[in-house]
Amino acid sequence: MGILEPIEKSDWATSIVPVIKPDGSLRICAYFKVTLNPVLENIDYPLPRMEDIFAKLSDRKLFSKFDLSPAYLHIPKQGLPVLNATRLLHYAIFLSGFDYNIKYQETKKQGNTDALSRLPLKVTSDVLVDIADVFEIAQIETMP
Repeated sequence: MGILEPIEKSDWATSIVPVIKPDGSLRICAYFKVTLNPVLENIDYPLPRMEDIFAKLSDRKLFSKFDLSPAYLHIPKQGLPVLNATRLLHYAIFLSGFDYNIKYQETKKQGNTDALSRLPLKVTSDVLVDIADVFEIAQIETMP
């Protein structure tokens, strides 16, 4: 895994059904009866209501509490599914045409950089400025 490879067809590709709206425009609908519907799993047992759970637990004497949060660290990671790999293939081909390197730079200015969030951050100045200097500079700038 880890390598993007092209495939001939998608396993979940489906036909489309064009529907004409009352205003004359066209709506394209997917017809999943042949591809997706046969593999869907029906839920025969719906989730119980909270009232039903409390009624069953009302006469109980002992209760157990489990902390399963550490168990999530042991879940094995799965590879990239083929369907997602085909969607990402054109990005990989586009980026392979560029010559670039990734370097980690530890600095105060780039410490808050996050390419995913794109949120503006408040810039803090590391330079201490004396108020008297600011006043003098303001006086010099306003001189005729």
